Amino acid sequence: MAATVASSGCSGTGAAPQWLTGGPTSDIVPGLVPPADRIEAVRAMAQQAQRAGSAERQQLAAQLSAVYGEEESALAREEIVRALSFCKTPAAVETLRAALKDDSQAVRIAACQALGRIGGPEASQGLGEVLASDVDLDVRLAAAKALGRTGDPAAIAA
Repeated sequence: MAATVASSGCSGTGAAPQWLTGGPTSDIVPGLVPPADRIEAVRAMAQQAQRAGSAERQQLAAQLSAVYGEEESALAREEIVRALSFCKTPAAVETLRAALKDDSQAVRIAACQALGRIGGPEASQGLGEVLASDVDLDVRLAAAKALGRTGDPAAIAA
């Protein structure tokens, strides 16, 4: 079959395409970074945030927040949310609260978990809102668990 395609191809060159003959191929498109590579970079930033001082965590949170707003991949957004939990800055909390309204259930659950790790009144307020209003039971359960994890006395009322 490969010989038939090679000898009667549309191009008239007689050479079969590399993907057909088992030659080298690539999924890399110049200028586009695959989601797996973006996720790997975000994980590296999360590790960096765990070791960073306050100023560096603020910078990382700003970078991750900017990337979150432009990211199309739900898997990458979920990883960004997890990374933000290590930043523990106001910018991180703001982005995590926005992530509570993400279209992806997995991102919303990750945002609940991240806010539960960070804690504080803003985190508790956002989690309480999710507990009262999210249509997905799994997201509401994640919010309830995260509220318990915050240790915030106001969480009891939620």
